[in-house]
Amino acid sequence: MTKFYAFAINNDGKTEVINFEDMGTKVPKYLAQAEQIAKEYATKNGLVFKSAHVENNTLKGGKTLTKFKKLRSQTGSNGKNFAKAL
Repeated sequence: MTKFYAFAINNDGKTEVINFEDMGTKVPKYLAQAEQIAKEYATKNGLVFKSAHVENNTLKGGKTLTKFKKLRSQTGSNGKNFAKAL
């Protein structure tokens, strides 16, 4: 599950971090939802919304083996038929 956090500025000009894990049922699934919830939270608590971000350790990326599956299936696992595939 992707996790988000947001920044807001208080009246003293200091940055506060808004953590969505504490909000219970309002946990966002997308960045747009996180921004909307953070804006509502900031205005409710007298803060100025700055930005929302995704935690990097929760991002999912494509694996190398899935990216090149078609080429592997054409050439064989060890690349013996590479010249035939081209």
